[in-house]
Amino acid sequence: MSRKNLTLIFAMISLRLLCLSLVLLVMKKINLNMFVYSAAIWIAESVGDSSVALQLLQELNRDTQESSSDDNRLRSAYGACYDGVISALSKDGLYREALALYHYEMQPLKLPSTRNTYKSIVHALDNANDEEVKNSQSKKAALLEGVLSRMTTSAKSVEVGGPLFEALIKLHGEEGSFKAAKMAFDSIIGPCDEPCLSAVLRVCSLTTPTHWKEAVLLTHSSDVVWGARGPGMIPTRALSYAVIACAKSDQWKEALNLIDLYGIDLKYRRAAANLESRQRGLVSSMAINSVIRACSRDLRPDVAVQILNDMQTKYNISPNETTYRLAIIACNHAEHRERRQRRNTSDASNPLEFQWWECSLSLLRRMREDEIRPSVQAYSSAVSSLEAAGQWQRAIGVLQSMREDGEIPNLYCLNAAIAACEKGGAWVEALELYESIRSQRKSTIRTNFITVNSLLIALEKAGQVELAESIYQEAMRDKIISPWVRRYDNDGTLRRMMDLHKFSAPMAKIAVRGYLESLLTRKKKVIRGDTIFIVGKGKGSEGKPVLLPTILELLREEIGVDARVDKNNVGRIRVSGASVHEFIESKRWKE
Repeated sequence: MSRKNLTLIFAMISLRLLCLSLVLLVMKKINLNMFVYSAAIWIAESVGDSSVALQLLQELNRDTQESSSDDNRLRSAYGACYDGVISALSKDGLYREALALYHYEMQPLKLPSTRNTYKSIVHALDNANDEEVKNSQSKKAALLEGVLSRMTTSAKSVEVGGPLFEALIKLHGEEGSFKAAKMAFDSIIGPCDEPCLSAVLRVCSLTTPTHWKEAVLLTHSSDVVWGARGPGMIPTRALSYAVIACAKSDQWKEALNLIDLYGIDLKYRRAAANLESRQRGLVSSMAINSVIRACSRDLRPDVAVQILNDMQTKYNISPNETTYRLAIIACNHAEHRERRQRRNTSDASNPLEFQWWECSLSLLRRMREDEIRPSVQAYSSAVSSLEAAGQWQRAIGVLQSMREDGEIPNLYCLNAAIAACEKGGAWVEALELYESIRSQRKSTIRTNFITVNSLLIALEKAGQVELAESIYQEAMRDKIISPWVRRYDNDGTLRRMMDLHKFSAPMAKIAVRGYLESLLTRKKKVIRGDTIFIVGKGKGSEGKPVLLPTILELLREEIGVDARVDKNNVGRIRVSGASVHEFIESKRWKE
């Protein structure tokens, strides 16, 4: 038997002997000191025997009249007896009995409540033997609100009622009620402490949308906090939640301002002079990462990278994989944005200008130098930035680095690399990547619409028309591409149409050619009704519509059929049945 078990058995035997001695003393009408009862009750609490603790309290209430005494020492000792019993009951999950002692005995007797009182009540609810109460945030919150309503003014300070306030704020936050959580926080009299401030700021950060303005106001008005590292400073956890609340609402400037105001002691602005600040981060890495993520959404990669560079020296936090990954994502978004802007304005890029794809590669190298293993998402974002710039050699190089690090490129990486090859005119390499995906029969990675689309664009640019058509037919057989849909026509009838509006121009041209040429091999029959091609209205195109004029030109000039835009739906092209029939007959006659 272990020493711990022997100690517990000895304590329980001692407790039983003590209780027996107390009963004998009472029978002999010997008045016992209240402090003796208090000690016995807390011994019962320490060994987890709530029944003995409750029995001792009942004996005390029958045999003493000291509860009405004005002696503060005796009243404190009497309150300590109740604290011991409530604590013992909480360990057994007897929340009803614990609350009954508080509401119907301690309050009428006007006994002073302590921090232990409220801590034990909270624990009693968290450990409730009633699963319905234990698992219900609303019921626990209602019971704690009842306790709060009977608390004295002195008990509403964080020194006494802090555990109850913290628990109540968290419960309301988990229910998504910021208003109720804020009301509980406002019930605190005097300065708040770190747990309560952190709890309410966490609620600000969890709600959707976040209450970032309230988080800033709470931080500004709570600069005197129990547990802060210095005057005018906010504890790390509380400050981190305020920063996260701002960052989630893309208020990254406010977030950085809070760190500068409350994260650094005015006396120790220089990190070398403040040993404590150097040993401990000013905010959590999660808070800093949330700011970088906000900068990415706001298309400010310059700020995101600057924060990463300053983390160690300014915030005393080491960047982790998430930090680097978010910064690379920010660079990727910026590279795509700038490329779109250049296409829309027809501005040629200056090779001497800074490129965001270079920054994403630099961050990948830094991760490896810092012995931080990049995630697949970090690699994917880097490859995507290279795809935007058409840097196909470097994109393939990143894929090779992934394999050397033991990471398997996902389909997003491979598709981005194929798209990079397409932009760089490397159709052979694009085809090799495509074939490498198809050859991995045991892998879960399969080519998809994006894979085929990028490859067809590359082949079309290189003039590899027959190869492109072969790839398209292969994708049709694999059911990766399925252009035929049933839609309602202008007269309300449900008809079969070819939906091209998600296709690239090269894929759409192959689809139209393939369909019309397939008619030549069919048995002769009458073409009934118009053939309808859905090309969209060009809302998804950058600048002018691309697909509509491309398909119209293909049908009219190359194929030679009478194609027209539907007057009732400008996103559709119609070819009459008679015109299709003439096309078939002319082709057959020539053959």
